[in-house]
Amino acid sequence: MGTINTENIILNKAKISKESYLDLEFSETIHVKGEDDKTDTITRDVMIKSNQLVHPDLIDAFNGLIWFMVDICELPNVKKDKDGSWGPYKVTGFVISGMDDQEGVVLIGQKKLAGNRVLNIITPFVKFENENEPYSNGLKLRHAIDTATDEVLAFINGKSTITQLELELDLDN
Repeated sequence: MGTINTENIILNKAKISKESYLDLEFSETIHVKGEDDKTDTITRDVMIKSNQLVHPDLIDAFNGLIWFMVDICELPNVKKDKDGSWGPYKVTGFVISGMDDQEGVVLIGQKKLAGNRVLNIITPFVKFENENEPYSNGLKLRHAIDTATDEVLAFINGKSTITQLELELDLDN
């Protein structure tokens, strides 16, 4: 599989499914030469539901968003466990929208509850830079989203976990 020019891609949404597959939506700008040798610009919206397991680096990038989800939602007394994990919390996706100084993100996540129940968590939309109601960690959030976005773009270009197939061999024959 060849590489895709990700410079022309604007990521809108990324979500890791229960099966550790990646679903994503992005806009792609393509430059096409017309019949009159003029270059036309076409923007298309692309939705992908992958069947490849995400790479551990992508999961780490999503885990880097957990603190922001907890902070934005003002969840009380949430700290990392001794092993460095966020215990019952995880970020499963994000949606980026807006442009320039209006650009921001919504984080989507979960908290595992007793009895194998799940509490879905959706943050309010948070602008990365907002003069009127600034989020004190907006620049750090921007950096964490950029890291996650880079990993999603790497996934588009083939960075995933290789699955190993098991074959039963009948050695008696």
